[in-house]
Amino acid sequence: MTGNYVVTYFANNWPWGGYTVVPGAETPPTPPTPPTLRLVQAPNLTTGPNQQPIKQSAFGRLVKDAQGADLLPSVTGVFRNDGQPGDFDTGLGIWPDGAFSGKTDDGLVAVPAYDNYHGTWAYTQPYVGGGNEDVPHDSFFSPNRQVSSAVVFGSLPAGRSKHWETLCFSPNPAGTNHPGNVAPKDSLLLDLFHMPIVEPYAISEPLSTAGKVNMNYGIAPFNWIQRSTAVRAALQSTRVTAIPFSQIAVYKSGPGANINYRLQVDRDETLKASDALFAEFPAKLNGGFYKSAAQICDRFLYPKTYFDGTLVNEGLPIPKWAAGETAIRTFWYGTGGNGKTNAVRGHSITGDNLREQPYGALYPRLTTKSNTYTVHMRVQTLRKKPGSKHEVWDEAKDQVTSEYRGSSTIERYIDPHDPRFDDKHPDYIDVDKQSLEPAYRFRVVNSKRFQPY
Repeated sequence: MTGNYVVTYFANNWPWGGYTVVPGAETPPTPPTPPTLRLVQAPNLTTGPNQQPIKQSAFGRLVKDAQGADLLPSVTGVFRNDGQPGDFDTGLGIWPDGAFSGKTDDGLVAVPAYDNYHGTWAYTQPYVGGGNEDVPHDSFFSPNRQVSSAVVFGSLPAGRSKHWETLCFSPNPAGTNHPGNVAPKDSLLLDLFHMPIVEPYAISEPLSTAGKVNMNYGIAPFNWIQRSTAVRAALQSTRVTAIPFSQIAVYKSGPGANINYRLQVDRDETLKASDALFAEFPAKLNGGFYKSAAQICDRFLYPKTYFDGTLVNEGLPIPKWAAGETAIRTFWYGTGGNGKTNAVRGHSITGDNLREQPYGALYPRLTTKSNTYTVHMRVQTLRKKPGSKHEVWDEAKDQVTSEYRGSSTIERYIDPHDPRFDDKHPDYIDVDKQSLEPAYRFRVVNSKRFQPY
């Protein structure tokens, strides 16, 4: 199978005109060679005053029937050992897709322009556009922006002999039945890493979950009380990137540049899966709740339409939650369920890094172990009538001698300087082998009395 010709030279101030390349042509024309060129390989042709294709060569494909990538022409698709589509990353901006190791967001900008009126430099073009990169500034990024969480490791190979298979931190990897989503799941590795909350300021103390949102917003056994506001707030800024297969020829440039493939999350549909999980209690005493924040990687994020009100989705309807979540699987994999050979291919050209990115942003914001609680109380001291039954309260004979109504905020914490962390202590706690539960302490942060009269 002949690949598209995708080796592209770039140069500024072209002294010659460009030409039209027909994708799939066996032998492209050879243009004049302009001076001082730099080579870039991209899965799609890029045009513009500073970006003109002048040489093409046949390349293989990451996804069957997709545009060419930096592979041998004989490669018509990459697959895992089990025959399912392989994992690959989507390149930044116009850069090619391929087997990358998870490039973090370094906060660079491109092509600065000097504003004579204000006397300042204006950074009007994003650094992913292909211009000359400028030195990053401290205000452009924070540690959490560079590495939001350990989910960034999702682009690392799952093993030496596992071809085109990376660690899996999403429920919708490139191919179905991903080995990383089989127990023990790859997402459990995330529990070995802790990302503190440092924005807008350093909220978290050592070994603290302060500033994080508890995924278990259901209150057992009071399941009629809904308190999902905090989780909804975490989902508000989250975006799901989904690139339809029908956009394969334009999603890197051309008409695709005007389409927003970053979809808002439909919070109502997304949280229905959590509501269904909470409904399993008390039938499942060991279930019906989240045990680890890493379990967010098991939950599909249901998308809304694009911001312009349309959804380029291979003719698939906007998915709605239902038991079994068939609709969202069809959204990603197409009508045949694997995104590999069917006429309706879903969003199979979306890279592994884009599939996992929303989970990378959500994971450090979530927890299943809150450390701060507000306890509302009504306390009474009682006096029983002498000779009456102690287990029976009689309103006519027994008395309430005093009452206290109010609330207290209680914080559970671990002191990093606890002497029990010293291996010479008689009650030594080996943090590599033992639970930290015995090291937790409690303190009252605030108390407030309620006096309505």
